[in-house]
Amino acid sequence: MKKIILSISFIMLFAFTNVTGAKGEIIGIKSLSIDQLHLSAYVAVADMTFPHDGTSPSPLQYIMGEYSTIVSTDEIDIYFSNNYGNRPTGTVNTVANTIDVDFGSLRLNLRYDGYPYPGLPYFLHVNDNVSLWDGTKNITSHYYNPLDGSFSLEWTGSTPVNGTVNGGSVSTDADYYFLLSGKASTVPIPGAIWLFGSGLSALAFFRKKVAKYPSIKS
Repeated sequence: MKKIILSISFIMLFAFTNVTGAKGEIIGIKSLSIDQLHLSAYVAVADMTFPHDGTSPSPLQYIMGEYSTIVSTDEIDIYFSNNYGNRPTGTVNTVANTIDVDFGSLRLNLRYDGYPYPGLPYFLHVNDNVSLWDGTKNITSHYYNPLDGSFSLEWTGSTPVNGTVNGGSVSTDADYYFLLSGKASTVPIPGAIWLFGSGLSALAFFRKKVAKYPSIKS
């Protein structure tokens, strides 16, 4: 019986290793601890840039899957909205060292009232809600370090912005650059854990059988 138990142990170890090796490199993200959030949006009609650099010693904590505001200032709101897309999801690949997310519901509310630069003859008003993750986006970096959980996610894109200049309506494109960096908290792999747990249960079952029927011992 000891040979049987030993054989089962090797089988379960082999299966567990293969499951984690084949699928375990892709793991879901539970939350993001963001220590830097940088956004710059260049509005062509006014030849101006809306910068925001959220570098902070106290990281922003974002729970993946929630519709919530990440940053709110006098000029911008950066948030996930259920009016525009699915709940945010993401995974990390511990072999390829990459992070991949779906931020289809990520929005920017941009506000501005005033003269873009001193001496310019026109007054600009902007209060518009635009996408920060659409068909124009281009991922420039999506790095993940499985040793410490750190990540860096960068992308660029272009989005239409509506406003008024001296009271007249105007629509233009805003080219933007977005950076998120910090640490990602991941979730366990259900399949691998279930298989490993099943293996332990099987071993416990056979041990009870051996104890109950000593005659089947080898």
